[in-house]
Amino acid sequence: MAGNLKTKNTILNISLFLLGLFLLLIAYNIYLSLNKSQDEDLEDQSSTGRIVQVRVLNGTQIEGLAQKLSDYLRTKNFDVVVQGNYSTRNVERTFIIIHTDDKKVLRRLKRILRINPDQVVIENRDFELTDITIVIGEDYQKLTSEIKW
Repeated sequence: MAGNLKTKNTILNISLFLLGLFLLLIAYNIYLSLNKSQDEDLEDQSSTGRIVQVRVLNGTQIEGLAQKLSDYLRTKNFDVVVQGNYSTRNVERTFIIIHTDDKKVLRRLKRILRINPDQVVIENRDFELTDITIVIGEDYQKLTSEIKW
């Protein structure tokens, strides 16, 4: 009987040790993935040699959307240099105009906003002051769940 109890305790101790090791590995993987995301942002920033400059325009009747998206983009190390209203206030779908040939700029933006390829327009203009123009549409809530719209 005592030998049986000792065997059960040994099995329980080994099981607890393996469970702890498993949880430690999960925590380490989460840590690595969070650091990788931050490193990629810094890598993108340094590979372009500058911070990505953005114009955010509100194409809806809802006030304050450009400000909220601008604040969010700033937390992600984008330099929002212009924000305001679009020429019309009835844009159904958000769209993005890329003013640079640098593909890393778009890749970086796609990592933080939920955008589809058909929402991206490429207009390389040498005289453009920003790298990206984002025009917010009525589908603004789909862009990210990190903003409390």
